[in-house]
Amino acid sequence: MRSLPKFLLAVALTLVGSQAAHADFIVLYNTGVLSANNNDGTNASVLAGGVLDPHYTVQLPGGGPFLSTFAAANQAAYFRPAGGSAQYINPSGNAEVNDPAGNYVYQTTFDLSGLIASTATISGRIYVDNSIVDILVNGQSTGFSGGGFSVGQQLDFLIPAGFVGFQDGVNTLSFLLNNAGPGANPEAIYVTSLVGTADAVAVPEPGTVALLGLMGVGLLVTHVRRRRQRAHLASDDTLPS
Repeated sequence: MRSLPKFLLAVALTLVGSQAAHADFIVLYNTGVLSANNNDGTNASVLAGGVLDPHYTVQLPGGGPFLSTFAAANQAAYFRPAGGSAQYINPSGNAEVNDPAGNYVYQTTFDLSGLIASTATISGRIYVDNSIVDILVNGQSTGFSGGGFSVGQQLDFLIPAGFVGFQDGVNTLSFLLNNAGPGANPEAIYVTSLVGTADAVAVPEPGTVALLGLMGVGLLVTHVRRRRQRAHLASDDTLPS
């Protein structure tokens, strides 16, 4: 009977350690949409031109606060994939408005709560006027750059598992856009097919929790029995011979 607690402990630890991690999808948003993306990166909730994008903000050249972005109207000059699941966005909501030359930071957030940050991956496709200088996660450079707004000029990216920028809880995903000069001219960004996964934090199965409870009861019973045995032996030692 003394071996029962050790047996329960060994079995319980084996079961806890064998809880298989499974990949969950990260909630992400393409630019210019209302609802979260489907698991394949598609999205049918595309916003009309001039409507506020509730999921992206932008920092203008020279720094300062992050401002609202809007789905851009008048996108005729820009290539859009067939069956588009996104919209070009910019600060004005109009793709024909001239914006200052320089670097813009378009930013969204995603939450890795309940997920293992080191296993996260994010991929997507970007069309942009004029180009992407970098993609950053929590300020950490991923090294991706390039792109354009014409057919065949897309920038595809994949941020792999193990990337140092991922962290527990809320994360920022930033797209550093360059609007080439020399003078003011239109700029906008179109992020589509945005998909992310990460392993969920393992949660013990109900049977494992029950077994751990049984193990605790077994340990308690054994502890009480041993205390009684020691007390009995001690009382025997005090009896006169």
